[in-house]
Amino acid sequence: MTSHYRLDIRKDGALWGTLHLEHPNAELALADFTRLLDAHGLSHQVMQAVGERRLLESTPQGVNLLFREAGF
Repeated sequence: MTSHYRLDIRKDGALWGTLHLEHPNAELALADFTRLLDAHGLSHQVMQAVGERRLLESTPQGVNLLFREAGF
């Protein structure tokens, strides 16, 4: 099963960047990233997706996924 995490990275209290992790080993990558951020004095907030929104298109040829967005 694939997990989806969002990692907000802050430097001196200001948002510095956002990283999205989504793959079967996301927990391992998340642990590595947070360890690196801590070593460089950057703060972070971790959020795990709890659902997602999807926009589907239904045509005579079938159903197509047009858009999906994780819900944090």
